[in-house]
Amino acid sequence: MTFANDKPIFQQMADRLCDEILTGTYKDDDRIPSVREYAVTLEVNTNTAVKAYEQLSRENIIYNKRGLGYFVTPGAREHILQERRKVFLGQTLPELFRQMNLLGLGIEDIVVAGYENAPAGCRAVPDIYPHRGPLSGLHAGLLAIREKRALVLPVDTPLVPESLLRKLLARHESGITVVSCGGELEPLIGVYDRGLARSCERQLLGENSSLRKLLRRAGAAALEYRGDAALLFNCNTPEEYEKILAIETREETHG
Repeated sequence: MTFANDKPIFQQMADRLCDEILTGTYKDDDRIPSVREYAVTLEVNTNTAVKAYEQLSRENIIYNKRGLGYFVTPGAREHILQERRKVFLGQTLPELFRQMNLLGLGIEDIVVAGYENAPAGCRAVPDIYPHRGPLSGLHAGLLAIREKRALVLPVDTPLVPESLLRKLLARHESGITVVSCGGELEPLIGVYDRGLARSCERQLLGENSSLRKLLRRAGAAALEYRGDAALLFNCNTPEEYEKILAIETREETHG
């Protein structure tokens, strides 16, 4: 697993396990990999995996049976969905709309990929190849857009600076242009040409649905971001939203 630089590794591990519960890899009362097994799979320190499991236990996503291991708490999937939708609809989308207003984009230009319901005025497009990660959402979105290119943003990164988005649009010439921060590419903050939908589909029909593979094959250009990396922080839980609010308050105070 490739880890981002903007959040603790144990949190990313916990998020991944939640993703696997959402996609049905693990259902109610299913046994999940042991702490050691998950650490080996993701090539991380066992202590880091312990922190991830402890967090999920506190949130009642998983529970421990002494001597048997960890299992999915009944109703965990619904709980995860409820919390993520709360952050997405109540906090993340308003910030996205604010950024679009700054960029002169109308709500009718928003394509929300991978969700059944979209805010009024937006277009919701389902994944044609579900459960294949971000590449499937990108594929569905590119097929749905009317323009020759799409500004792609993750719904869980609400503080991406408007100035950075303008620079992305200005820098883009063809293919793919994504943000680079601290030497790491951010595949979900970028500009993608509509014609890449075919390349996405060919890759989705294969075994590797990694978005980074598409970047390599397309020879993606990178725009180096030298600002505050905290503004690219992901927000998927109420706790992370509180952190986002603190960052936003700090920026408004010092900006």
